[in-house]
Amino acid sequence: MLGIMIPIIIIAFSYGVAVGVYEYFPYEILNSSKNVLVEQKTIQNNQFVNQSDVNSLIKINSESDINQKRDFLIEHFWDVESFQRVKDKAQLPKVETDISDSNYEDLQNLKRIDRLTAEMEYGINSISYLFMPEQPNEKLILYHQGHGGDFLLGKNTIQFFLDRNFTVLASTMPLVGMNNQQVVEIDGLGEMKLTSHKKLRLLETDSFNPMKLFLDPIQINLNFLDNFS
Repeated sequence: MLGIMIPIIIIAFSYGVAVGVYEYFPYEILNSSKNVLVEQKTIQNNQFVNQSDVNSLIKINSESDINQKRDFLIEHFWDVESFQRVKDKAQLPKVETDISDSNYEDLQNLKRIDRLTAEMEYGINSISYLFMPEQPNEKLILYHQGHGGDFLLGKNTIQFFLDRNFTVLASTMPLVGMNNQQVVEIDGLGEMKLTSHKKLRLLETDSFNPMKLFLDPIQINLNFLDNFS
């Protein structure tokens, strides 16, 4: 009996692998069933959005609530107890003034571009461009490209604000665009190149939240602009 079962198990396992890798029958049926389950779970998780009582979803009702939430987030991301402590430890970016970048040489109403490089933990950097119009209106736009990639993809948006004499500080998420992808030492795993945001969670410790890498460049650049003005 055992001699018969082993070949059957091997054949079933091999076919199962083929279904998953090469999408043989009944891959489409199984995949559609999975999609239905995922959709049902998504709907279930988002039921609160459809609640008619919006007031019950609002958790900030006073200035003290705002201060409490802000202090919690500051401690969560920066591991300090107040925003003043963040400012006291003010870090400034490396600044290269009036750089040349052929990707933006056709922008209109552009006086110059400064490159701001924020250096962070584990040697991870964040490169931002400060686009200055010919006649600035003394107002700043923070433009963050997000998951799309390099802020070059937002060139039309940058031009929109330059046309209206806004100074634009354009940034990209860690590990994306011009930002580097460091090789770091991970406890228990050895050396690893940080090629995706999923790997950043491996850097988390009791005193370091990887989300800081997303927020720090903005804070560091604003420190510079505060002094610059």
